[in-house]
Amino acid sequence: MNKSCLILLIMCMGILGLWAQENLQINGLNEAQYIHRTASDSLNSYFRDSFSFNLALRNFRFGMKFIAELPKYSNNQDEVLDELDSSRLAYAWKELYAAYEKEDFLIQAGTISETFGNGIVFRAWEDLEFDEDNRIQGFLAKVAGEKGTIKALYGAYDSEGDPDKSDLSYGVDVQSTSWKGISLGATALSNRSYYSPYYDYNQRDAFGARMNLILGGLDANLEYAISKLYKFGAFGRDGEARYAQASYNFSTIQIGSAYKYYRDFDTRLQDLPMANYHNEPLSDFQSGEDEEGLQGWINWQPSDQFNLILDYA
Repeated sequence: MNKSCLILLIMCMGILGLWAQENLQINGLNEAQYIHRTASDSLNSYFRDSFSFNLALRNFRFGMKFIAELPKYSNNQDEVLDELDSSRLAYAWKELYAAYEKEDFLIQAGTISETFGNGIVFRAWEDLEFDEDNRIQGFLAKVAGEKGTIKALYGAYDSEGDPDKSDLSYGVDVQSTSWKGISLGATALSNRSYYSPYYDYNQRDAFGARMNLILGGLDANLEYAISKLYKFGAFGRDGEARYAQASYNFSTIQIGSAYKYYRDFDTRLQDLPMANYHNEPLSDFQSGEDEEGLQGWINWQPSDQFNLILDYA
């Protein structure tokens, strides 16, 4: 267990000792998985165990997750193992957080999942289906009141250029509450990424604005964002992102459309809407580099047992 894990664990135990007389909630889950492959050209046996538990006391929450992969079984068939070596055996605390939440205020330290707006500028999340963990380790503060929500975060994650380095993301997101069906939001975010050929960090600042409209049967949202790259400009350009979506319900019929335009707006922590029925980029490369698309659909649902969708993108 690393030092940060130990410190948080000691703090948690101290809190429990001070308030043990109050109502304490504890829950946990252990999942074990064994996989046997009959293929002769790969390792036959894989074992994985995941143990997690959470504590809740007054306004405090604390959680940890320990994962052992002996070795890790990849969902990508191109990565099956021919033989087992010690570097493939992994066991570590994959999740550790402590949070305090009271009424409209939240502060959290440790492993964080968070989304700004539609996720175009920033989204940190864990994808269990594809075994991808895009969460960050850092601090999050959130205030939600009658007039809107303000989020501020600062977090780090492993660099793609050097596993011994960390990339950084920090920024602020503001979202107003709905006023006569209209809600406005804005994001300011900075990303610092380690660039191994120069042994230095570049920086990309992104700014976004969005509007959501709900009026009768109409549901629409619009988001626009720009990004500017500092340092190593020859290896990247300033980016732009546009996304618009609207739908209208006529009783049993819904019609809708969506438009996307992304140019040099690819970052590691984002979730770009794709404007097609399968929500996947058409290119095999990272989405956001150079995409433009238009989608339209009609959804007819005369009953709970019957549904017909016509979709073109």
